[in-house]
Amino acid sequence: MQSFLKYMPRVQGYLQRLGVLQNTWSNLSLLSQMTGGGTDLVATRAAFEELSQELVSHLAAETQRKAVAGLAARAQVAIDVLVRNLFERTADIGFLAIDDDIVAFMRQWTTDGADEVEPRAAALLRERFREYTAKYSVYSNVVLLAPDGRVLVQLDEHNPTRHSADALLGRTLASSAPFVESFGATDLTGGQERTLVYSYRVGDQRRTLGVLALVFRFEDEMRAIFDKLRAGPEDWTALVLLDGRQVIASSDPWQLPIGAPLPAAEGDVVRFAGREYLAVGCATVGYQGYMGPAGWSAQALLPLEYAFEERAAQTLAKLDRQLLDAAHRGADIFSAELRAIPRRADSIERDLNRSVWNGNLRPPGTGAGDSFASALLREVSATGRSTRELFARSIGDLQETVLSSLLQDGVFRASLAADILDRNLYERANDCRWWALNGTLRACLEGKAGADAATGILEQINGLYTVYDHILLFDRDARVVATSKSSRAAGVGKQLAQQWAAATLLLRDSQSWSVSGFEPLDAYGGRPTWVFTAAVRGSDGIARGGIALVFDAAPQVQAMLHDVLPQAAGTVDGTGGTALFVDADARVLAATAGYLPGDTLALPARLLHADGAGTVDILQLADGYYAVGARRCHGYREFPGLDVTAIVLRRLGDLAAGAAAPLPHRQLGVRTQAGKTTDRVATFATAGQWLAVPASQVAEAVDAEGVTRMPGASDWYTGVVRFGGALLPVIDLARWYGVARSADARTIVVVEEGEARVGLLVEQLGEVVEIGADDIVDVPVQSRGQVGTARAGRARAVKFGDGQDVTLPVIDVSSLIGVLGQ
Repeated sequence: MQSFLKYMPRVQGYLQRLGVLQNTWSNLSLLSQMTGGGTDLVATRAAFEELSQELVSHLAAETQRKAVAGLAARAQVAIDVLVRNLFERTADIGFLAIDDDIVAFMRQWTTDGADEVEPRAAALLRERFREYTAKYSVYSNVVLLAPDGRVLVQLDEHNPTRHSADALLGRTLASSAPFVESFGATDLTGGQERTLVYSYRVGDQRRTLGVLALVFRFEDEMRAIFDKLRAGPEDWTALVLLDGRQVIASSDPWQLPIGAPLPAAEGDVVRFAGREYLAVGCATVGYQGYMGPAGWSAQALLPLEYAFEERAAQTLAKLDRQLLDAAHRGADIFSAELRAIPRRADSIERDLNRSVWNGNLRPPGTGAGDSFASALLREVSATGRSTRELFARSIGDLQETVLSSLLQDGVFRASLAADILDRNLYERANDCRWWALNGTLRACLEGKAGADAATGILEQINGLYTVYDHILLFDRDARVVATSKSSRAAGVGKQLAQQWAAATLLLRDSQSWSVSGFEPLDAYGGRPTWVFTAAVRGSDGIARGGIALVFDAAPQVQAMLHDVLPQAAGTVDGTGGTALFVDADARVLAATAGYLPGDTLALPARLLHADGAGTVDILQLADGYYAVGARRCHGYREFPGLDVTAIVLRRLGDLAAGAAAPLPHRQLGVRTQAGKTTDRVATFATAGQWLAVPASQVAEAVDAEGVTRMPGASDWYTGVVRFGGALLPVIDLARWYGVARSADARTIVVVEEGEARVGLLVEQLGEVVEIGADDIVDVPVQSRGQVGTARAGRARAVKFGDGQDVTLPVIDVSSLIGVLGQ
C-alpha cells in the first residue's frame, strides 16, 4: 500500500493538510503544558494522529480497491464475452459440416475421383458459403479440404493457398470431438497472421470425406471487445489477451506488443519495457461448460502514474444533491471501520471543545500569562474547527469514492448485460435465416420429403443449439409441420395464430428475419419469450412456409443477468445486487430477484434511453435508496438490437436512515459585550435550544460515560456518575423539556450551589461569554421547559445586545437542586 501512495494525488493532498494540522497540534500541546491553562492537549494530539493515520489508510485502500476492481471487471468481461462468442462457433462448425449441400458435394467429388473440382459445382458451393457468412459475419473464410490437404472450395478466392500443410488437418481427421479449435498462423489465411480456426470432419455414416474449416475474424472480434471496454481517448487502460503468459491480442500494441511475455497479475505491479503497471488478470468462468481455448486469459493494465486518477466528482455531478446526501446517510455500503471514523472525529472534537470550554471557565486576569492563555484557547478552538472540517471533507470524499465506484460498476455491468443480450440475439437472427435454407426443410414444404426427415433435422439442430426450447417448421397456412421436441408434438398439425407467423411469410428475401415481441407463448408454458423466424423458400424463391426458433428465454436471460453481477461474497446485500432487462415502458422482461416479468418499475426516462456508455443515477424505491446503472441495447454487428434497457440496482440503505439528516454543528454566535460592568455565563445546547448558566456556578464539563441508571426514577433523572470522589446526580435536560434524548447528548455540565452539585446532560457546548450584569432579566415562566423556578412565576434570561438579538434562558441551579431534594 505504501508504495502506491505517491501515485495517489488526492491522498497526497490530504496527507499534506493533515501534516500541517499535526504540526499545529504538536505546538499547541506544548504551549498548553507551558501555560498550565487547564487545557491538556496531549491526548487530543495523540487521538488526532491515530485517526489521521487510519483515515489515510482508508483513503489509500479505497482508492486502490476501486482501481483494482475496475481493472478486474474489464479483464473478466474481455475473456468471458469472447468465450461466449466462441461457444456459438463450436456449434456452428458441427452443424455446417453436416449441411446437405456440403455433404452432397463431397460425396459427388469422391465418387467422381477427379483431381480438379468441377468449376460450376465449386461456384455453387462458394455461393452457399457466401450465404452463410452474409448471416454469420464473424467468419472471414470457409474452407473445404480433401483429406490429403487439397483446398477444394473456399470462400476467399484471393487466398493463394491451394494445398494446406496445416497440422489442424491431421488433428481434425483423427479427432472424435464435436469440434477442433486451432490458433496460430495458418496457410488457410495465407500464413500472414495468427487466427482462430474451427474445423470438423465432413462425411456420411460410412467414411470421412474431408474437413470443413471456419476461419474466425479473431482480430476484428478482439478489437470490438477492447473498444467497448475503454472509456475513450483519456482512458489509459491497456487490455490484452494471453495464451499462457504470451500476449496474443492487445488494445495497444505499441505499449504491449503481440508476442510479449507478461507475468501473472492479481492487483499487483507488473513491470514491462521499463514501465510499471497496476495489473489484474482473469481466467474465464466459462459458458455452459465451455471454457474457451486452453490457457487463454485476459489482463487489464494501467500505468501506475494514471492508475489512481479520481473521477468521483464527474460521476456524481449530475445527480440530485439532496437524494445523494440522503443516500449517504442511509448507506450500508460503507464498512464499519469507515463509519466509525466520523464518530471518532466527533469524539475528538467533543473532548477538545470540553477542554477549551473548561479552560474558558476560569475568570480572566490582567497579566500577560492570562492574555496568552486566552489567545491559546482561541487558537485551539479555531484549529479544532479546521480539524473537524478537514475530517468531514475527507470522509465525504472517501464516501463519494466508494459510491462513485459502485455507480461506475453498475453502469459497466448494465453495459455488459446489454452487450451480451445483443450478441446472443444476433446469433438467433443468424440461425433462423441459415436454417431456413436447409434443403431437407425446403423439400418437406414442397412435398418432396416427409415430415419425419424434417423432424430429424430439427432435432439435430436443437441438440447442437441448446438455447432453444424448441424449433417449429410451418407451412404457408401457418400450420405446424414438424417440431424439434417430442414433448411439443401435440402442436403438429395445428395452425399458428400469432402475428409473427403471418409476418414471416411476407419477408422479402433470405437475408430477412422477424422477431416477436417478448410475450407469453402457450407452447412455452405460457411464459414470455422471443420467437425468431425466417421464411423457407422453394426453388422458385416463393415462401413455402417458415421456421420458428422458440428462444428458451427463462433460463437463458436469467443466466445472462446473473453472469453480469459480481460474486456475492462481500457485496452489500449478499447477492451483488439485482440485474434486470426492461422494455421501453419500463416493463420488466426478466430479473435476477425481486421482480417478475410484467412488473413495472418507476424509472425516469433518462434511464430508459441510456445510450452511449450508459447512465448512472440514485433512485428512491419502495424500501430504500439504490445505485442504478443503465444502458440501452445498441445491437451487434448487423443486428440492430431490440428496444431493451439493461438495469443494475445495488441497494444503498434504508429510507428511514437516509431521511433523518444529522444535526449540523451549531454556532451560538454571541460576543462578549464590551464597556459594561460584566458578569460571565457559560452556554450549551440541548433539545434544540441554547441555554445559559452563570459561569461561577459551573464546576466543569465532563464526558457522559459511566452514568448508572437509577431504578424507578423519573424519565428526566438520568442516574448518577462518579465525580470528584462522590456520586453526582445527572438530569437529562432534553427529557426535562419533554422531548426525546438526542444521541448527541454525551456531555455532562457539572453545576453547583454551595456544597451541592448536579450534572446536566447536554448535546453541545457553546461559548463562555462576558455580558453586562444588567442584561440578566426576569421573564414569565411558560412551562417546566424553562427549567423551573418557584419565584412568583418568574424565570431568568440573558439578553445579548449590540444588534445580536439573542435571548437565552438561564438555568436556575438552586431550583434544580431543590427538585432533586424533593
